[in-house]
Order: sequence, then C-alpha cells, then structure tokens
Amino acid sequence: MIVILSDHGRDELFMEIVRAKLMSLAPDQKVMKIFETIDLGDLYTASSVLERFAFYMEKNTIFLACVSSFNESSYVPIAMITKDGKIFVGFDNGVFTSAIERFGIRQIRRIDMPSGFSPSFMHSTLDVLVPTTAKLAAGMDFKEVGDLYMTYYNLKHKRARVDGNTIKGDVSFVNGLGCIETNIPHEFLTRIGLEMGDRVKLNGKKAFIAFDERDGQVGELMIREGIGEYIEVFSRGVRAADLLKVRAKSEIRLEV
Repeated sequence: MIVILSDHGRDELFMEIVRAKLMSLAPDQKVMKIFETIDLGDLYTASSVLERFAFYMEKNTIFLACVSSFNESSYVPIAMITKDGKIFVGFDNGVFTSAIERFGIRQIRRIDMPSGFSPSFMHSTLDVLVPTTAKLAAGMDFKEVGDLYMTYYNLKHKRARVDGNTIKGDVSFVNGLGCIETNIPHEFLTRIGLEMGDRVKLNGKKAFIAFDERDGQVGELMIREGIGEYIEVFSRGVRAADLLKVRAKSEIRLEV
C-alpha cells in the first residue's frame, strides 16, 4: 500500500495527477490519500499526522509526503527507512521529524536526480518522488535510491515532559471535530498517578479524564487516549480548541 500525505489538498487537479501517476506506475498497489487536515506549509501538523497514521500501518506501507516549505533544503528529495522497516519518501524539510522520534532511523538516502534537473515542488514531486515511491513499492532495494544522507532537517519543537505533578506538551494539531491532539503520551497520566474520572487543570481550566463524550456535560473539557496513544482533549457539543483557544504548537499544561 502507498499512502500520500500532502498540504496541497485544495489543489485537487494536481493531487489527482499525483495519485493517477502513482497508480499507473504501481498498478498492483492500493493508493490512499490524506489531504484534508493539513494547511499549506503546515509542516508541524503534517509531521504529526504522518507519524500517527504510520503507527497503525504495517511495515510494507510506503508513505509519500508531498509537503511544501521554504527552508534551505525544501526540495532536496530523500527516502527514509525506519528501524521497524517503514519507508518514507519526501523532501528534507522536517516532515519526517515525528516519525524519526517515534520509530528511529535505519537509513536516509538522497534520491538520485537526472543531470541538470531543476527542482521545484511540482517537477520534483511528479518526476522524482512519485517514480521512486513506485519503484520501492515494486521491490527496489533501498540502497538503489541514492547516496547516504547524513544531515537532515529537523523541526524545532518542544517535546512533552513530566515536571513533578505537571505535564507539559504542545498541540500537535486540531482535528475536524475541534478535538485537540497533543504530543503528550497517554502513559504520562499513569506516571503521575492519574486514572479515569480524576480531575485536573488544563491550561488553567477544569477538566477530567473520561472515556468518551457521554461522560461529560456540554462544554466540559475532557481528556482521553487519542490517536497514536497520545492525549486528546475533547468536549461534548463544543470544539475543545475553541474553549482553550489553541492551535498547532500552542502549549498544553496539565496540572493535578
């Protein structure tokens, strides 16, 4: 299976061309796409979504990240294989940061490009990333991708931590229902002695640990295990992100 993740979801024609070209080059592969939750250039959200999707997929899945950026290595095409055998193809712009932190790196290689090739987002995606993804899906040896790539771009962000009876982390992204997906592992709750039903303060507001929306009243903040075994903040009938007035990379502070 090939999974395409992109911040170009609103450019339906371009992304359907990417998908169609992949299907023509790799007709035996199922091709899925993840476009809806990622704004143009939002590398932090893209990185988090990519890692969480990969958490649930088997190692024979190949992830193609067509995400744009403006850092110094924006359109350097790379491929990465993680310690557990997952393969990621994309640009060296930091989009693999969360996957690297969770799964570890076995190898990163810079994808070979034709002599005189002038990189741009469109041409590099269609003429370099897509063919490489199709070849890897067909069984090409990972070493044939290109030379080893030793220095890669990492997104700068705060990692979740426990400080006494306080848990500190960030908003990874806000999903379509307004629920807040954080970078805080759910097991941090157990680490500070919390369990179902316990009440806490979340960015200074009252909240409690719940199972689902049925456990709370309208507009009441609740915490549960979300996608990828991270803490999710939600509310019944109201967008939790609006109640806390947060967005991606905002701080999340949970206090007993």
